[in-house]
Amino acid sequence: MKLTGFDFFDVQPAVEPDPMDEAKRRLELGFGSPARHVAAGTYVRPRGMAAGVADLALLWPNQGWALISDAQTKAEAEAIGRKAQTHLTPPSKLTAADPYVHTLPLFVIYGRRWVKLEAPQKKRTGPKPASVTEVKAALAREGNAVFGAGAVSITGKAGAYQLRIEPRKVALRRAFRPVTVSGDLDKLESKLREAIKTAQAFLRR
Repeated sequence: MKLTGFDFFDVQPAVEPDPMDEAKRRLELGFGSPARHVAAGTYVRPRGMAAGVADLALLWPNQGWALISDAQTKAEAEAIGRKAQTHLTPPSKLTAADPYVHTLPLFVIYGRRWVKLEAPQKKRTGPKPASVTEVKAALAREGNAVFGAGAVSITGKAGAYQLRIEPRKVALRRAFRPVTVSGDLDKLESKLREAIKTAQAFLRR
């Protein structure tokens, strides 16, 4: 068949696949479902977007989400992802229609590859654990409230603490002799509470 000029120019050159599309397809295979397209700016504040994040983000609700970056290397992608995670939109500013991503792993796409970043660990908001000094002071206060001011002291270092109970209240001083107990804090606390219970029972007579 003769190839006419029209036929020749109508032939389209082969189109190279978009690297991002390839990475997206592989992620979809991994998640087992198509990605939901969302605006990256919904979840990442401007300072995070400025690190090199495209406007489009990919989301798999309750599983993970992905940002498309202009990074050329894994290190650059990690840096962009960390920056984005640092500048996430506060949950209070999201609507009920915006799936929560703050606890999901983030995939930062660069070319045909991606790097996975786990969600940042939530900062501790509970009370700070009491120090050994605070525990010793609290036990001494509890004992002194029963045996009298200055009656109870805890000295020594880890593994070799000493509990000294020397009753100061007249009624107790006549009935109980001074005592010293050695051991760890758990043992001393147990012994002190036994002594307090005994003293309180005696005082109620």
